[in-house]
Amino acid sequence: MDADEIKRYVEFGKYDGVCVDCKKLIEYPGFVRVIVFKRNNRVSIEFYALIYDAHSTFPEYCCDFQTVDEAIESIENFLGKPIAEWVNYNKSGEYPVYVDDKESEPSEESFRRLERDAIDKRIVLPQKGNFKLNLSCHFLDEVSYKAFIEEVKTNKDLEIYKQATITYGTST
Repeated sequence: MDADEIKRYVEFGKYDGVCVDCKKLIEYPGFVRVIVFKRNNRVSIEFYALIYDAHSTFPEYCCDFQTVDEAIESIENFLGKPIAEWVNYNKSGEYPVYVDDKESEPSEESFRRLERDAIDKRIVLPQKGNFKLNLSCHFLDEVSYKAFIEEVKTNKDLEIYKQATITYGTST
C-alpha cells in the first residue's frame, strides 16, 4: 500500500474510506479495532463487536489532519510499521468473520471494560493527532448510551456531555 492508493480509495472508492488495519483485541475479547482513512484527511479508529454488523460501532475516534502524509505518519507510528506493510482491507476482504457462536461473543465484562476505558480516556490511540471520541457513532443500545451520559455527567466532563447530547442519534 502507498499514499496514492489511500487517496484513490478515499476519493473514488465504493465505500466511505479505506480500511488499513483490522485487529482482534486481546484486551477486549470479542472486539476488533479498525483504522479507516476517510475523505478530507480524516482518520477513524473504530471498535466493533464480532457478533454485530457495521452499524454497531462503539466507540469511534476521529482525527482530522492537515495532509494525508501527516495522517499516514501518525498511523505508521501507532502501528509500528510503514505504509508499505499495511493491508488494504477494502481490496483484500480479509476482515475477521462475524460469528453467531457464544464463544466469540463479547462478554458483558469485555463490553463494560471497553465502555469504561472510553469514558476514562484509557483507549490507546495514536500520539500524533488529536483523536476525539465521535459521539454520533452508533452505541450498541440506548441503555448503554444513557449510562454513558450519566457517567460523563457524574465526572463533570461538560464538553463531552454537551457534544453527546447534541450529536446522539444524528448519524445513520
